[in-house]
Amino acid sequence: MFKRFCAPALLLVFTFGGCGSGTTDLSEGGIGGTGISIGPITGFGSILQNGVHYDVSQADFVRNGLPGSTQADFRIGEVVTINGQLNTNGTRGTAQTVTFRSLLQGVVTTASPDGRSIGVLGQTVLTDGLTVLHGFTLLNQIVAGNLLEVSGARDADGVIRASSIRLLQARFIPGDSRQWLEGVVRAADTDGQTFELGTLTVDYRQATLTGLTQAPAVGDYVRVSSRQNLQDLRLSADQVEAESVTPAFATGTELELKGLITQFADSTRFRVNGQPVITTATTEYEYGSSADLALNTGVAVEGVINAAGVLVATEVALRQDSTVLPEELEGSISSLNSARQEITVL
Repeated sequence: MFKRFCAPALLLVFTFGGCGSGTTDLSEGGIGGTGISIGPITGFGSILQNGVHYDVSQADFVRNGLPGSTQADFRIGEVVTINGQLNTNGTRGTAQTVTFRSLLQGVVTTASPDGRSIGVLGQTVLTDGLTVLHGFTLLNQIVAGNLLEVSGARDADGVIRASSIRLLQARFIPGDSRQWLEGVVRAADTDGQTFELGTLTVDYRQATLTGLTQAPAVGDYVRVSSRQNLQDLRLSADQVEAESVTPAFATGTELELKGLITQFADSTRFRVNGQPVITTATTEYEYGSSADLALNTGVAVEGVINAAGVLVATEVALRQDSTVLPEELEGSISSLNSARQEITVL
């Protein structure tokens, strides 16, 4: 069951005016039982995600493929996958694993022209009212050459809609710093051993290829990593891995997924962050109806994975005027501006 919400207006700055009913949860929680939840972290103490407070005291944490992490290594806004057990009303749960993998880590190639977008490794990164900034307060404080870590999702046009951006270093240090990104190959030159991700050219002549039976080709979804700096939007890769856009979920898995509609056949068949979804006559909607579903619409979908790996939706919450869904954020108030009716939360 999804609840009413009034979205904040600025990056990590909440306005008091116009908030309506005063309830702020995206949803009252999950569907109960054992399941998987994918979405941004919205609070700590326990981890708050998709309207559920998860006890993480016994959870295993994995960050960018490295086990042994702790909750302290994670940040609000980062998209994580939580595998765990929900109570019967779906508002609290116990996490078994919490996994994070950044979508993009690399140097800034284009400083923000408008305070909303920025170029990182030749990829366009777009922020909105709920993008959480770590290590800086305004996007226009970031300059070319800074090293950033970005969490979020690509929309149907390949633009990265960021839920979290973290400043890692003032500059890239070859051999010490690391860069990586994942995405769909849009052009490939087998003879030259290069391919393109967005406006970035990847040179894989010296790279280790993992999970690929042949050279990277147009349409392949890959993850590229390197300890070398960019040279005119050209990256010499150390490793190129074949990846799946979405994890492979077992039949019967209860899943709650928050993201963007990245492919749209019709209102009964679409993909969210690459995950196939179907709706039925009994699917319930909040913040609109099935007629409002479209490419790049932000949605939260609850349901069960069928034998074909498709998420059969029992509930869909959608929103047309934002790249992210409304949700609750928790944190410490760092400043209060009564004149502007704003609070800043860290």
